[in-house]
Amino acid sequence: MKLAPPSRHPCHHERGFFLVIVLLALTAILLIYLTVNARRLAVLKQDLRLIEQKQIQRFNFADPAVTGVITNRALAPAAVAP
Repeated sequence: MKLAPPSRHPCHHERGFFLVIVLLALTAILLIYLTVNARRLAVLKQDLRLIEQKQIQRFNFADPAVTGVITNRALAPAAVAP
């Protein structure tokens, strides 16, 4: 009786199983990366909204002569020269 020599390569089932495990690991890493980036983007949007609100408040209450910002507000009657 003749036996087949042992193969140096793992059988196709073992190789397929290993590839499935690698693909699952890569998919998990990608999902974690996307989740972290989505959270960071949400936090950055919130920070940007807060900064924008603070700037709007600062520019609405600031004196145009000091800040050099020209607005569409009418001049106060005391500031108008005759």
